[in-house]
Amino acid sequence: MSLPTRQVCIAKQFTRSLTKANSKKLPVQLLQDYPPHGVKGQIIEVAPAFMRNVLHVDNKACYITKEHGPRIPVFTPPKVTTPAPAKTKKAPAPKSGKVDATPALSLDELSSLFSNMKSGSKSRRGSPQAAAKATPDSLPESLLYSFDDIPKPATLAALSTFLSEATKVEFLEDGLGIEDSEGAILSEVSKPGRYTCDIKVADGKPIKRKLVLY
Repeated sequence: MSLPTRQVCIAKQFTRSLTKANSKKLPVQLLQDYPPHGVKGQIIEVAPAFMRNVLHVDNKACYITKEHGPRIPVFTPPKVTTPAPAKTKKAPAPKSGKVDATPALSLDELSSLFSNMKSGSKSRRGSPQAAAKATPDSLPESLLYSFDDIPKPATLAALSTFLSEATKVEFLEDGLGIEDSEGAILSEVSKPGRYTCDIKVADGKPIKRKLVLY
């Protein structure tokens, strides 16, 4: 290897060692505000070349070593804390429960309900003989009653007795047939809803009436 080539290799190795040594940052104290690196009195770490060529010029900073500590009172910047996101309350989930099967009443059905209430109050105020004179024609088109008021179990015989006493119309024995809204013949009513009644009375033909249990 010739002498110039050997010198070039040595120079490259020396340059790499200097670069590696200079890559380590060293602590310095700022003697004046120097944004954005820091403020007066703050201790920061910078590259040696930056300290030597920039900060040390015009006495902007001083070295911090084991022998030489801070030259002026140390300023410690306050820590910036990010506020935690506010917790949002979740809306309570709707409580699962039984679906209300009570049918909504139409205006005609409400009118029939009020008529039943009036006729019931009149019959209670009148004599038993006058109440017993009710005829099948006096039955309203819709018979409305609370499901809680009918006897349980609501068999055909129990409903026949209940409706006969409520309407003051004499039903024949086994004189009540009930169908649901889909046309199925029932032997017992187990829930509120709209039903069709085939009523057999003592002195007339079978009549049909709507039964609404709310």
